[in-house]
Amino acid sequence: MDLQVLAAHGDTAASSQIDEWLAHDPEARRLWNTMVQTCQQVRPDGPDAWSP
Repeated sequence: MDLQVLAAHGDTAASSQIDEWLAHDPEARRLWNTMVQTCQQVRPDGPDAWSP
C-alpha cells in the first residue's frame, strides 16, 4: 500500500518497483487488483486509483 501511495504522488521509483513486483508475482497481482477494487467501492466518486 505504501508503494501505491508513493506512486500515485509521482514517485517514479515506487512505480517501477510496483511494476516489477506485479510482473513477476501472480499472487501479488491478484491481491493488488483486489485492493484496487476495494478502494473503488469505498470511494466510487474519488479520483481514479493508480494502476500499473
